[in-house]
Amino acid sequence: MLSVERAKEALIDAGRRLYYQGLMPGGAGNMSARTEMGIVVTSSGLCKGKLTNSDFVIVDWEGVVIGGGTPTTELPMHIAIYNKRTDINAVVHIHGPYAVALTVAGIPFRSDILPEIPLKFGEIPTTDYATPSTPRAAEVLKPYLNNEIRGAILPYHGIVALGKTVEKALLVAEGIEYAAKVQVLASAIGEPKQYPNDII
Repeated sequence: MLSVERAKEALIDAGRRLYYQGLMPGGAGNMSARTEMGIVVTSSGLCKGKLTNSDFVIVDWEGVVIGGGTPTTELPMHIAIYNKRTDINAVVHIHGPYAVALTVAGIPFRSDILPEIPLKFGEIPTTDYATPSTPRAAEVLKPYLNNEIRGAILPYHGIVALGKTVEKALLVAEGIEYAAKVQVLASAIGEPKQYPNDII
Protein backbone atom coordinates (compact mmCIF):
# COMPACT_ATOMS: atom_id res chain seq x y z
CA MET A 1 0.00 0.00 0.00
CA LEU A 2 1.29 3.46 -0.89
CA SER A 3 2.47 6.05 1.58
CA VAL A 4 0.61 9.36 1.55
CA GLU A 5 3.52 11.11 -0.16
CA ARG A 6 3.87 8.45 -2.88
CA ALA A 7 0.12 8.58 -3.49
CA LYS A 8 0.24 12.34 -3.90
CA GLU A 9 3.12 12.06 -6.36
CA ALA A 10 1.24 9.50 -8.46
CA LEU A 11 -1.95 11.57 -8.45
CA ILE A 12 -0.12 14.78 -9.37
CA ASP A 13 1.40 13.03 -12.39
CA ALA A 14 -1.99 11.54 -13.29
CA GLY A 15 -3.74 14.90 -13.07
CA ARG A 16 -1.21 16.51 -15.39
CA ARG A 17 -1.48 13.67 -17.90
CA LEU A 18 -5.29 13.71 -17.98
CA TYR A 19 -5.60 17.50 -17.99
CA TYR A 20 -3.41 17.87 -21.06
CA GLN A 21 -5.44 15.22 -22.86
CA GLY A 22 -8.57 17.31 -22.27
CA LEU A 23 -10.09 14.68 -19.99
CA MET A 24 -10.21 16.92 -16.90
CA PRO A 25 -11.14 20.36 -18.25
CA GLY A 26 -11.21 23.32 -15.87
CA GLY A 27 -11.72 21.98 -12.36
CA ALA A 28 -13.54 18.86 -13.55
CA GLY A 29 -12.78 15.32 -12.43
CA ASN A 30 -11.32 13.85 -9.28
CA MET A 31 -8.91 11.13 -8.19
CA SER A 32 -7.97 9.20 -5.10
CA ALA A 33 -5.68 6.48 -3.79
CA ARG A 34 -5.83 4.07 -0.86
CA THR A 35 -2.93 4.61 1.54
CA GLU A 36 -1.68 3.40 4.89
CA MET A 37 -3.34 6.40 6.58
CA GLY A 38 -6.65 6.40 4.72
CA ILE A 39 -7.82 7.73 1.37
CA VAL A 40 -5.90 10.53 -0.31
CA VAL A 41 -8.32 12.44 -2.55
CA THR A 42 -8.16 15.61 -4.62
CA SER A 43 -9.57 18.80 -3.16
CA SER A 44 -12.74 20.27 -4.62
CA GLY A 45 -12.73 22.40 -7.77
CA LEU A 46 -9.02 22.57 -8.57
CA CYS A 47 -7.32 22.34 -11.95
CA LYS A 48 -5.89 18.83 -12.04
CA GLY A 49 -3.10 19.90 -14.37
CA LYS A 50 -1.53 22.06 -11.68
CA LEU A 51 -1.85 20.01 -8.51
CA THR A 52 0.64 20.38 -5.68
CA ASN A 53 1.15 18.42 -2.46
CA SER A 54 -1.19 20.78 -0.62
CA ASP A 55 -4.09 20.11 -3.02
CA PHE A 56 -5.13 16.83 -1.39
CA VAL A 57 -7.28 15.79 1.53
CA ILE A 58 -6.87 12.67 3.67
CA VAL A 59 -10.11 11.02 4.81
CA ASP A 60 -10.93 7.84 6.71
CA TRP A 61 -13.06 5.00 5.34
CA GLU A 62 -16.24 6.81 6.35
CA GLY A 63 -15.21 10.01 4.61
CA VAL A 64 -14.28 11.94 7.75
CA VAL A 65 -11.51 14.44 7.03
CA ILE A 66 -8.23 13.61 8.78
CA GLY A 67 -6.11 16.28 7.16
CA GLY A 68 -6.31 18.92 4.46
CA GLY A 69 -9.11 21.15 3.22
CA THR A 70 -12.34 20.35 1.41
CA PRO A 71 -12.45 17.05 -0.50
CA THR A 72 -14.10 16.59 -3.88
CA THR A 73 -17.89 16.59 -3.79
CA GLU A 74 -17.71 13.14 -5.41
CA LEU A 75 -16.08 11.68 -2.29
CA PRO A 76 -19.08 9.37 -1.53
CA MET A 77 -18.47 7.61 -4.86
CA HIS A 78 -14.83 6.97 -3.94
CA ILE A 79 -15.78 5.75 -0.45
CA ALA A 80 -18.38 3.36 -1.89
CA ILE A 81 -15.81 1.85 -4.25
CA TYR A 82 -13.09 1.34 -1.64
CA ASN A 83 -15.45 -0.11 0.94
CA LYS A 84 -16.87 -2.62 -1.55
CA ARG A 85 -13.73 -3.46 -3.50
CA THR A 86 -10.73 -4.29 -1.33
CA ASP A 87 -8.77 -5.13 -4.50
CA ILE A 88 -8.93 -1.51 -5.67
CA ASN A 89 -6.30 1.02 -4.58
CA ALA A 90 -7.01 3.91 -6.96
CA VAL A 91 -10.04 5.62 -8.47
CA VAL A 92 -9.93 8.07 -11.38
CA HIS A 93 -13.01 10.02 -12.49
CA ILE A 94 -12.69 11.92 -15.78
CA HIS A 95 -15.07 13.98 -17.89
CA GLY A 96 -14.24 12.29 -21.18
CA PRO A 97 -16.07 14.20 -23.95
CA TYR A 98 -16.63 11.22 -26.24
CA ALA A 99 -18.04 8.93 -23.56
CA VAL A 100 -20.27 11.77 -22.39
CA ALA A 101 -21.32 12.57 -25.98
CA LEU A 102 -22.58 9.02 -26.46
CA THR A 103 -24.84 9.28 -23.43
CA VAL A 104 -26.09 12.75 -24.41
CA ALA A 105 -27.03 11.32 -27.82
CA GLY A 106 -28.68 8.32 -26.20
CA ILE A 107 -26.28 5.89 -27.90
CA PRO A 108 -25.08 2.88 -25.85
CA PHE A 109 -21.34 2.42 -25.46
CA ARG A 110 -20.28 -0.60 -27.48
CA SER A 111 -17.56 -2.82 -26.07
CA ASP A 112 -17.60 -5.02 -29.18
CA ILE A 113 -15.97 -2.53 -31.57
CA LEU A 114 -12.41 -2.74 -30.25
CA PRO A 115 -11.10 -6.12 -29.04
CA GLU A 116 -8.94 -4.58 -26.32
CA ILE A 117 -11.97 -3.40 -24.37
CA PRO A 118 -13.32 -6.86 -23.40
CA LEU A 119 -9.81 -8.35 -23.35
CA LYS A 120 -8.25 -5.73 -21.06
CA PHE A 121 -11.16 -4.21 -19.17
CA GLY A 122 -14.10 -6.62 -19.33
CA GLU A 123 -17.64 -5.31 -18.93
CA ILE A 124 -18.02 -1.53 -19.06
CA PRO A 125 -21.53 -0.77 -17.82
CA THR A 126 -23.40 2.50 -18.17
CA THR A 127 -25.09 3.37 -14.90
CA ASP A 128 -28.44 5.04 -14.36
CA TYR A 129 -28.33 8.82 -14.42
CA ALA A 130 -27.54 10.68 -11.21
CA THR A 131 -26.96 14.39 -10.71
CA PRO A 132 -23.22 14.87 -10.07
CA SER A 133 -22.11 15.55 -6.50
CA THR A 134 -25.27 14.11 -4.97
CA PRO A 135 -25.54 10.96 -2.80
CA ARG A 136 -27.27 9.21 -5.69
CA ALA A 137 -24.08 9.53 -7.77
CA ALA A 138 -22.58 6.85 -5.51
CA GLU A 139 -25.78 4.78 -5.32
CA VAL A 140 -26.09 4.23 -9.10
CA LEU A 141 -22.60 2.72 -9.17
CA LYS A 142 -23.07 0.31 -6.27
CA PRO A 143 -25.04 -2.40 -8.19
CA TYR A 144 -22.03 -2.90 -10.46
CA LEU A 145 -19.36 -3.13 -7.79
CA ASN A 146 -20.14 -6.82 -7.21
CA ASN A 147 -19.16 -7.62 -10.79
CA GLU A 148 -15.43 -6.90 -10.53
CA ILE A 149 -15.81 -4.04 -13.01
CA ARG A 150 -12.75 -1.97 -13.96
CA GLY A 151 -14.72 1.04 -15.11
CA ALA A 152 -18.16 2.47 -15.81
CA ILE A 153 -19.74 5.30 -17.77
CA LEU A 154 -21.82 7.82 -15.84
CA PRO A 155 -24.49 9.33 -18.15
CA TYR A 156 -24.10 13.05 -18.91
CA HIS A 157 -21.11 13.05 -16.59
CA GLY A 158 -18.05 10.97 -17.44
CA ILE A 159 -16.09 7.82 -16.69
CA VAL A 160 -15.07 6.29 -13.38
CA ALA A 161 -12.06 3.95 -13.58
CA LEU A 162 -10.74 1.56 -10.93
CA GLY A 163 -7.31 0.02 -10.56
CA LYS A 164 -4.86 -1.70 -8.24
CA THR A 165 -2.58 1.30 -8.87
CA VAL A 166 -3.07 4.85 -10.06
CA GLU A 167 -1.40 3.94 -13.36
CA LYS A 168 -3.77 1.02 -13.94
CA ALA A 169 -6.81 3.18 -13.21
CA LEU A 170 -5.45 5.74 -15.68
CA LEU A 171 -5.12 3.11 -18.40
CA VAL A 172 -8.74 2.07 -17.89
CA ALA A 173 -10.01 5.65 -18.08
CA GLU A 174 -7.96 6.41 -21.19
CA GLY A 175 -8.93 3.12 -22.83
CA ILE A 176 -12.66 3.62 -22.36
CA GLU A 177 -12.51 7.19 -23.65
CA TYR A 178 -10.48 6.09 -26.70
CA ALA A 179 -13.04 3.39 -27.51
CA ALA A 180 -15.86 5.93 -27.17
CA LYS A 181 -13.98 8.26 -29.52
CA VAL A 182 -13.59 5.53 -32.13
CA GLN A 183 -17.30 4.74 -31.84
CA VAL A 184 -18.29 8.38 -32.32
CA LEU A 185 -15.95 8.83 -35.29
CA ALA A 186 -17.05 5.57 -36.90
CA SER A 187 -20.70 6.55 -36.48
CA ALA A 188 -20.01 9.78 -38.37
CA ILE A 189 -18.87 7.93 -41.49
CA GLY A 190 -20.87 4.71 -41.35
CA GLU A 191 -22.28 1.99 -39.11
CA PRO A 192 -19.77 0.74 -36.53
CA LYS A 193 -19.25 -2.98 -36.90
CA GLN A 194 -18.25 -5.59 -34.37
CA TYR A 195 -14.63 -6.65 -34.59
CA PRO A 196 -14.22 -10.01 -36.37
CA ASN A 197 -13.49 -13.20 -34.49
CA ASP A 198 -10.13 -14.77 -35.26
CA ILE A 199 -10.29 -17.66 -37.70
CA ILE A 200 -7.81 -20.38 -36.86
